[in-house]
Amino acid sequence: MLKRLIVSFLLATATLTAAQTVNALDVNINEDDLELSVSQLKNFSRNSRVYYSVGYLSAYDENSEQQGLFSAEMMMIGLTEIKGFSAGVGLKGFATRINRSNQDRDATGGAVQIRVAYTLPLIIKTTFSGQGGYAPKSLSFGDLEQYTELRLQVDAEVIDGGLFYLGYRMIDMEFENNGGSYEFNNAPYLGIKFVF
Repeated sequence: MLKRLIVSFLLATATLTAAQTVNALDVNINEDDLELSVSQLKNFSRNSRVYYSVGYLSAYDENSEQQGLFSAEMMMIGLTEIKGFSAGVGLKGFATRINRSNQDRDATGGAVQIRVAYTLPLIIKTTFSGQGGYAPKSLSFGDLEQYTELRLQVDAEVIDGGLFYLGYRMIDMEFENNGGSYEFNNAPYLGIKFVF
């Protein structure tokens, strides 16, 4: 199943790249998890850009069960008066189905997101970033009551168009009807990103 999903994802990525709608491919891993995404960054105005992304995270949860999370994201990113510093706001749609207490629970919604980043002016361009997302009950559907996501990351652009990064990801969910709190993922990762 996972192999079929990865092959389908890579075929979709190749198709989108050929159509020149995608300008980046992102893969990050750790011992148990794999996250794939394709994205596009478009200039919106002189000081701001629009970022679009579609991705899939295959992760082992708190019970060592493999789960999948599909996501689509749009964010406005603006440069600030402080050189090297940028900030963004956006929305992230997500969907997954999780087995809790021998009962399937649907978790879909839209998280409001913020992002801050600072790029150091070094020989190897290095960026420190943090991103957080939150979906309260009003933006959570299915069996979900609340969604919280936090990411911290350090990127190094080792060659033009090639980035290596280290990060940490935490995704927590709260379910209704005594579903309780659920830690979808809480792990460090390393990754590579290719920009076309």
